[in-house]
Amino acid sequence: MARKIIKITEAQFREFITNMTEVTNGKGRQNHLLVEMAKLNLKDGGKSEFPSNSFRVWVQGENSPNKPPHIHISNTQEGYEIKLLISDASLFGVNNYGNRNRSDTFNDVIKKAIKWYAEPTLMPGRVGTNQETALYEWEACNAD
Repeated sequence: MARKIIKITEAQFREFITNMTEVTNGKGRQNHLLVEMAKLNLKDGGKSEFPSNSFRVWVQGENSPNKPPHIHISNTQEGYEIKLLISDASLFGVNNYGNRNRSDTFNDVIKKAIKWYAEPTLMPGRVGTNQETALYEWEACNAD
């Protein structure tokens, strides 16, 4: 079966994500689930700061007013998973240190993220920088 690329507006995308994250819990109320979006670095090759064969970079729907826009980055070889703010790539949290020491500041990853943010996105159907794409994905996952 051939793959077909379709274009949708941002409003249509938001509506789709909102509908996908709402489920009925059997008592008539609706709960919001965490939703993992497509990998932002899916098409990134070996020259990327985050090549897709070694890293996963994604946005996750949090639906919480206490969490600022952020991305998740995991390194499949080192086993870590961190969260960086979309605004400036500063460290927001560490979910897993993997092979790294618990006192690690992840400055090497932050420097890579700053460079990666400025690069044009390779995510299908998106234009702009990786940082802009991450913010669009955050807004779609975390609609008010």
